[in-house]
Amino acid sequence: MNSLSGVSILSKKSIFAVLLMILAVFVPSLTKAEVLIIVNAKSPLKQISSEDVMNIFLGKKLTWEDEKSTEVKFVLMPEAECHEEFVKKFTKKSAAQFKRYWNNMVFTGKGMMPKSINSAEEMIRFVSETDGAIGYVAPGAPLDGVAVMDIVD
Repeated sequence: MNSLSGVSILSKKSIFAVLLMILAVFVPSLTKAEVLIIVNAKSPLKQISSEDVMNIFLGKKLTWEDEKSTEVKFVLMPEAECHEEFVKKFTKKSAAQFKRYWNNMVFTGKGMMPKSINSAEEMIRFVSETDGAIGYVAPGAPLDGVAVMDIVD
């Protein structure tokens, strides 16, 4: 009986170790961003820093660093599931803080309320049809006419 319980303990430890290895492999992919930053497919820019994303969506960066200094046209999707994550990750604010920030910008005359869109399809259509446009979508959205930006820090 002793040897049997030793095998049982060893088996439990082995199973636990295997489960930990599986979690180590899959958990990082679960914690990766569930939001993609997209730009017009014609954009020559293929990567962007998190800081530039923050400055764009806070209205502080107004032009792209391309040869034409193209005007940045960002758009929000506040009703989307990925909005909260986008705002948290890239502006370091909660969705409520982000909304208050823009209300304050409008009230003080420092900015105009950003364009809002209701669906991923509308977001992709706007970004694909607008030079200088940037937006965000959840993974799995059809990406016709847009390019996904690599985020570099």
